Amino acid sequence: MCRANADRKSDLMRQLMGKNRIHLGHMIVMVVLIVVSMRSKGESCESWFLKSGVTPGTSSCEIECAIIPVDLATFNCGLKCESLCKTVLPRERLDNYLYLDAATRAEKDLISKYPMDALKVYRLKFTATESTKRIFGRNGWNDESDAFRHFLWSGLMAKELGVEHAKFFLEAHEKHLSQDPKELAMDSHNNELGVTAGLKLKEAENFVEALERDALEKIKSGDLKVTHPKGKVPQWK
Repeated sequence: MCRANADRKSDLMRQLMGKNRIHLGHMIVMVVLIVVSMRSKGESCESWFLKSGVTPGTSSCEIECAIIPVDLATFNCGLKCESLCKTVLPRERLDNYLYLDAATRAEKDLISKYPMDALKVYRLKFTATESTKRIFGRNGWNDESDAFRHFLWSGLMAKELGVEHAKFFLEAHEKHLSQDPKELAMDSHNNELGVTAGLKLKEAENFVEALERDALEKIKSGDLKVTHPKGKVPQWK
C-alpha cells in the first residue's frame, strides 16, 4: 500500500514537473516577446534610419541603408529601406527624431525651413558625440570634452553646410532661455573656432581626424574655452 502511494506521488511529481517545464518554456517565450516588443516601441525604423546618417533621396541610399547595423528591435528595418529612402519626413517627425535632447524653438523653425540640412546636422552631431566618447571616454558638460564636441560639430557643419547655414543651426541650438551666460559664452566661442577650423581643414585627406587633432591642440593651448576643466587632455586615438 505504501509502495503504491509512493509510486502515485512520483507520477504526480513527474507530471507536475512536466507541466512546469511547459509553463516555464511559455514564460521564457513571453518574456522574450515582451522585451522585443518594448524595444521595438523604443526605436522605430524611421529613428533607426535617421540615426544612421544615411541621406534619403540619393542614388546610394538603399545600398547604404541595407548595411546599417540592426538589433532585435530593428531586425526587420532593412526590409523598409526602399520606402525609407524615398520618404521625406514631415516636420513633426523631424522634431521628434533629430533633436532628442529637446530642440529650441529656433531649431524647430530651421528644421521646417531646411529639412535636408537638418538631417545632416543630426548626423554630424552623432559623429561629434561618438568621437568625443572615443577620445575622452565621456560626453561631459562645460569641461574639455564639451569644448571638443562643440568644436568638432561646428567644424563638420561648416564643411558640409557652408558657413552661413552652419551658423544658423549653431546659433539656434544655443538659444535656451535658461542657459547660463558663461556656458553660452563658452559654447559660442568654441563653435566659432570650430567653424573657422572646418573651413581651413576642409581639403585635408582625413578631415575628421585632422579636426579632432586640432581640437585637442586648441584645448591644450587654451584657445578653446572650458569653464569647468578637469585638467587632463587625452592623446588622439
